[in-house]
Amino acid sequence: MPAKPGLFAELKRRNVLRAAVLYIAAVWALAQGISQLSPSFDLPEYVTRWFVIACAIAFPFWLAFAWLYEITPHGIKRESEVAAGESITHSTARRLDFAIISVLAVAVALLAWQLLVARRAEAPTRAAAAAAKPASAAHATAAPSVANTSLSAVPAALIPAQSIAVLPFENLNVDKKDAYFVAGVQDLILTKLADVGSLKVI
Repeated sequence: MPAKPGLFAELKRRNVLRAAVLYIAAVWALAQGISQLSPSFDLPEYVTRWFVIACAIAFPFWLAFAWLYEITPHGIKRESEVAAGESITHSTARRLDFAIISVLAVAVALLAWQLLVARRAEAPTRAAAAAAKPASAAHATAAPSVANTSLSAVPAALIPAQSIAVLPFENLNVDKKDAYFVAGVQDLILTKLADVGSLKVI
């Protein structure tokens, strides 16, 4: 009496493993497609998230379907009703392999396109930050009136989004001896702001 095949061997014979890989690859490709097309159709960000959640819930049902049913020349039948001579799991496996390769190629192409678009979108920001460095150095060494004029003359696109300019304070006290206190307050503010890593202090 032939030995009963193990669970892994039976999963492989019924193409359940291939069906699982195909399902995951298809969900990955579709999620990337939805994510990239969402801005064009004004779709909210949670659409992709809920799509992935719905696919994760349906994944066990897909595996159960692949386990219980088999594709035959006469259509889809329950695996228990297919005779050993009518089984075409080997040819189905080749078709699934081709489908997996095709879907993965599409997913990789979408991922590469997304990375390329993101890199192009970051290029103007990097250029603006690089162009703003010389201007910020000039502002730091200029007089108060000159610095204020230079800041207003720089285009807004060249100023980093997370940046702040601290101009010298004016001593409004009648006693000019307190001027050192005003300068000390400005230095203290500059020092504290410089500790913020993501903030560019001019």
